[in-house]
Amino acid sequence: MYCPSCSSRELRVLDSRPYFELNQVKRRRQCCHCEYRFTTTEVIESGMPKVIKRSGALAEFNAEKIRSGVMRAIDKRPLTLGQLDAVIEKILQRINKMQVKHLRSEQVGYMIIEELKELDLVAMIRFASVYHAFQDAESFKVFIDEILANKQICEPVDEE
Repeated sequence: MYCPSCSSRELRVLDSRPYFELNQVKRRRQCCHCEYRFTTTEVIESGMPKVIKRSGALAEFNAEKIRSGVMRAIDKRPLTLGQLDAVIEKILQRINKMQVKHLRSEQVGYMIIEELKELDLVAMIRFASVYHAFQDAESFKVFIDEILANKQICEPVDEE
């Protein structure tokens, strides 16, 4: 690590603070040469699985895609950014716990639907309507009827 001010490699740690809920450690550092102070954040690097798309192509896991999809679903809903972050964190934790090298995009979609069902039914229906790409009103109506009947709406995720 280099000092952002003078590029020196001689640094010392002044203070360390763990943030358990974020799985992070923040460290206050000081350069031994120019005495510039700055903060660094350490995060556990998790090897997220590759995603197998519907086309069969393999893609890097991108949490930002989950975030943007959920953001569109909760648009103009009475939900906070904290709730959004909590849902995304739950999804990422579930994926991490699976400890697989590859994950089907459908599995990710079903996890999102399950988490949104717990948070906000309207947001879940919005997400599902785009995700499932219903071909007609009847298939969409069947989906909503299943939700209202409290049936299982998602395919089970086989945790390989």
